[in-house]
Amino acid sequence: MFHDEPFPKTHDLGRSGKQAVHLDAGLDALVDGVVEITKYAWMFRYPGNVPAPTLVETLDVSGRVTAFVDALASRVLGDM
Repeated sequence: MFHDEPFPKTHDLGRSGKQAVHLDAGLDALVDGVVEITKYAWMFRYPGNVPAPTLVETLDVSGRVTAFVDALASRVLGDM
């Protein structure tokens, strides 16, 4: 729930992000930074020839996710 709007369960951050931006335009840049991370929800789940991410890629993704989660948490907790 965000602004009394339910969010469906999904691994698609683009879908959730569009809904969040509709409710809070200030999330737009943060959503843009994490949409590509959706691929990690499925990429390593199935066997195949998928190279492991480099340390630089891992740290980059981790930083963007942390910023996104922190921004969402401050907004959600502010709604309570």
